Amino acid sequence: MAKTVRYAALLFVLAAVGGVFRFLMRRVIIGASRSFEYDLRNDFFAHLQRLDADYFQRNRTGDLMSRATNDLSAVRMLIGPAVMYTATTALTFVVAIALMLSIHPRLTAVALVPLPFVSLSVKYFGAAIHRRFDRIQQQLSDISSVTQEALAGIRVVRAYRQEASEIERFRAEQRAAGRDERVQWIWVAYPAISTDIKRAVLVAEDIRFFAHGGVDLDEMENALERAVERKALPRGASTITQQLAKNLWLTPSRNPLRKVREAILAWQLERTLSKRRILELYLNVAEFGPGIYGVEAAARRYFGKSAADVGPAEAAQLAASLPNPRLWHPGSTSRAYQAHVMRIARRVERADWLERLL
Repeated sequence: MAKTVRYAALLFVLAAVGGVFRFLMRRVIIGASRSFEYDLRNDFFAHLQRLDADYFQRNRTGDLMSRATNDLSAVRMLIGPAVMYTATTALTFVVAIALMLSIHPRLTAVALVPLPFVSLSVKYFGAAIHRRFDRIQQQLSDISSVTQEALAGIRVVRAYRQEASEIERFRAEQRAAGRDERVQWIWVAYPAISTDIKRAVLVAEDIRFFAHGGVDLDEMENALERAVERKALPRGASTITQQLAKNLWLTPSRNPLRKVREAILAWQLERTLSKRRILELYLNVAEFGPGIYGVEAAARRYFGKSAADVGPAEAAQLAASLPNPRLWHPGSTSRAYQAHVMRIARRVERADWLERLL
């Protein structure tokens, strides 16, 4: 018993001392790496200023931006955290092995048997991560170039009628990444959308659409209560107006600040547009499958008919696609999707009162 207490006390002391030195090491090494990154960025920028115009004609702006951001951050990670974690791991390994050997050499040998396999696994996955990092860096470079050239120079693109070539370049990038480059979208006016689609979408996404002012506080409260019960982040409380604001102007991020901006934009939409106009816009920009946007394109793609001719069963399938259109869409064999379709169909049967509002 006394020996066990001594070992426990020794481990506690080592952990306390290790924590103090780890804090100091982080403060010194990571602080030095950030200072190094700062100086490196200044040197890089100063060097760019000394280059002639021909260099910038030969090298894309996106590639330079990628090197000025991610590459220099990778250097900082190598100088700071990589050195720190390497030193920590080496010290911990030596001390731990020494203590283990002093306690039970044979058990120590057994415990070290998996070590070679772990090392090989780390080497394999590390190489895979490095290859993927290189591809991501190249894609970041391409994205930065397109953003700089197409968005910052949008007037030039429009003035010289380069829209078709920009679309083709996007499609080429999609093909190179192994994704389907086709985007299907057809605008359709509100009267040309069947009432069954409108009702199914409202039942599935926002049953109180005609009652709230853009943000459904009651549904937000219910979503918050469900999140507390499940110990997860709140979800599922966005109204159709909020979803439209997100689709038009925002990213899919679940950042709380983004949700605040979404609520403000939804409030502004409600003050500017009628309910039917908001619903019309939403049904024309919502995604109903990979690369399929709007109910008209979806109806033609999945059912071979226009949105005006879609019936109740088909409308339920389209509405069930909205939470996860990349995986859930008509023709999907997902049990979760099929169950959601049935839930919507049952709810629609009890929502006849919506028809007079549509």
